[in-house]
Amino acid sequence: MTRIGYTRRSSGALTIGLVAALVAATATISTTAQATDATTSVGAAVSDQKLAQFRDALRERSTRYGSVAPVGPNPSTSLVPPGTPRDFQGWAEQSTRLAAQRMASQATKQARARENQRVLPGITATEDEPAGTRGSNDTRANAEVLEGFGTDQNPRATLLGTQSPEVIPDSALKRIAPNTEDDGTPELARDTGIAGTTKGIRTTGFRGDSPTMEDPGEDDDFYRVTLAGGERLTARMTATSGTLEPVLVLIDEDFNFITDTFFEVGTDVRLSASIPKAGTYYLIATGWTVFGAPPEGPTTGKYSLKVAAGADDRDVWSVDLEAGDVLGSTLDTPGYVSVSGPNGTETHRSAQDASYIYPLDSPLPGATGYANADYVVPKDGRYFVEFGGGSGAYQGKLEVYRYGGEGGAAQTVFLDTDGARVNTRIWGGGYGVVNLSPLSSFMGKWGLTKAQEPALVRAIKKNLEENLRADLAAAGLSDSVALKVVSSADGVALTGPPGVTRIILGGTIAESGIATIGIAESIDPGNFGRTETGLVLLDSLSEPGNRRQAPYSLNSYPGPGAKKLSFVAQGLGNVTSHEVGHMIGNWHTDNANGQLSLMDAGGNFAQMFGVGPDRIGGTADDRDVDFTKDTYAPWEGFIGREDTTARSAFGMSR
Repeated sequence: MTRIGYTRRSSGALTIGLVAALVAATATISTTAQATDATTSVGAAVSDQKLAQFRDALRERSTRYGSVAPVGPNPSTSLVPPGTPRDFQGWAEQSTRLAAQRMASQATKQARARENQRVLPGITATEDEPAGTRGSNDTRANAEVLEGFGTDQNPRATLLGTQSPEVIPDSALKRIAPNTEDDGTPELARDTGIAGTTKGIRTTGFRGDSPTMEDPGEDDDFYRVTLAGGERLTARMTATSGTLEPVLVLIDEDFNFITDTFFEVGTDVRLSASIPKAGTYYLIATGWTVFGAPPEGPTTGKYSLKVAAGADDRDVWSVDLEAGDVLGSTLDTPGYVSVSGPNGTETHRSAQDASYIYPLDSPLPGATGYANADYVVPKDGRYFVEFGGGSGAYQGKLEVYRYGGEGGAAQTVFLDTDGARVNTRIWGGGYGVVNLSPLSSFMGKWGLTKAQEPALVRAIKKNLEENLRADLAAAGLSDSVALKVVSSADGVALTGPPGVTRIILGGTIAESGIATIGIAESIDPGNFGRTETGLVLLDSLSEPGNRRQAPYSLNSYPGPGAKKLSFVAQGLGNVTSHEVGHMIGNWHTDNANGQLSLMDAGGNFAQMFGVGPDRIGGTADDRDVDFTKDTYAPWEGFIGREDTTARSAFGMSR
């Protein structure tokens, strides 16, 4: 496996081994005092682990590669082993261009025309709140109702408005002394004192002088801000010496990501965040690490910092939607688009344009260069669309469509296990047209015989039928969930027919040129592009077992007495379901919060494979991993709680 020249710790979740060690340690304590000390110790260990995970993610997100093309597979569509570069910045730089290409393509134009056969002019609505004021439409309780919008009415709307947050002048900023190192954790953070009459502060700092970090690229300066909720927090970080290319990140006290400046490169960056609720927040001043272009390595130097918090202005609209509607929304200025459900839960907030990941057959809008969001409606009701995070006049757009399979045939998943010839460019990289080795080439590496291959394929099919049909139908959101699973072992070869999702189960990183375990052709809310191909490579999954060095290998978990074939089928079935899950509309979810989810990002492979509390795969306590409600994966640009059950249920409906 080819690695880029840098090292980092694995960004997996709290390991099962650590949990077991903590449980074993606390079980031996008898006295009340000892129990109290042990509880504190356990809490501290978990907190330290979360901080380590956060630092790993921060390092990964703030790494930029000096390459014209992105390095490695698209992290949003891939399930990659630890140590594989995830070039978030490289793919972000490609997003606007690729989104524009998608919207300009003939296939997308035809898809949009097909889904909007009625020629309607669309609704145009202007917010009632006068420019320069705020507060009259800033919450769900006083949201402006958008009448006449819907799939059975007018499916397009243009919303015009102005955001007028309070502006805190530099003259109102209180000057405070620079931080005293070490300030690299929340506990050691400098309290800015922003509250009451102190609207903001200005200070200076140095990135690269941490006394506890050997690598200056791991120096992060933490600043604490305690807010009441409803504010607009703004910050500006300017490099004043050295090679520093600044980065600002805002998180809450549970390490949940709020926003960042990772899309900005240069010596001066600005952050703007709408604060959702009262609490303690941490602003982190750090910098890029660069590979392959000057300045090579971590960027360090002095900086100035300004932070302020004033009254926010956001505009909230309410829309009545039906179960199975697929909503797309865009914003033409810097800021974010957010969708919330009838109960007020924020389901999708986006400050980026990720529409380039949609397939050409998707009619969903994009290519603004700013924010776009998507949402699959789980049930009839009133939903809320919020525009925020910006300043001045804006134009927001809403479009709504019925899910892609409505009125059509059942979705087919074709498992191609006989060895495939495929052009890897459909996944954005690789060697082009390649030949991939068959599933049978890997049977012996799992300790299985080639004679067991038919049984393995049958078990994988059973897993898919449960994950992608039975469980989704049981959720009760759609009464038309349908799925057909076939394989090349059944004597069929389906490549290209309408309604067939092909999953290639075979091949290696060396053969394909794609450094991943699995990768999907797109992320397709509503499943409009129903003829796509996913790839599950088998070399990493069949490496010799070693939980520390190869946690992604299925050989790392079975022990004596384990049902090896059953566990391998379960692992391969879950990874395959993950890739199909992308192609029916799901983004990655957080792999470190303890919630089992088939859409968890790579890193916590024991959880993805369903290894149970006994830490042995293929035993009675193995866990059933399903589509569920879970928070989005940090660092992929979204905030909210993703309902992967609803997205999948309507993605698999006809």
